[in-house]
Amino acid sequence: MSKELELRYALNYLSNNWRLNPTLRETFEAVFKTLDSGSDADKANAQTLREYLAYPGSDNALAAVHSLHATLLTSVGRKAAGLETKRRGRSYPPDAVRLEDKLMQVMIARELGRASDEEVDIEAIGWMGASAVDATRQSFLEELRPRAARYAHFYKRFFDAYLSGEEL
Repeated sequence: MSKELELRYALNYLSNNWRLNPTLRETFEAVFKTLDSGSDADKANAQTLREYLAYPGSDNALAAVHSLHATLLTSVGRKAAGLETKRRGRSYPPDAVRLEDKLMQVMIARELGRASDEEVDIEAIGWMGASAVDATRQSFLEELRPRAARYAHFYKRFFDAYLSGEEL
């Protein structure tokens, strides 16, 4: 389980009152009834359990949940909790670009010397959208470039073998 999921469960536990769930309420009331009818130690344990279960869903717990949630929305709070900081904007995974896509075709042509960097930029803008930030586009193209280079290398080897009449 990830830290983020654990924190979400903890915040949900603190913000939800167990008395609102009929099944939990009946279960805990049966436990309290059993403990209250027992020895003095059992009665003390029942009182401790009641005090412990009184916190989730209380006003103090809801205030704490609100503060913790607000803190986790900031990069400093996420870092303090050991979570990965969120980035602004959209991310573009290079694996989403297929060999058949025009962007990949132009990048392969560029690796082969048949297209310019400007043509690659134009296709990247067309694929990512005009609202993508230049730095995001450039880092995306850098991540995509090794794949295009591998395809171009394969194409060169295949074409050279074809021209020389070698077996494939």
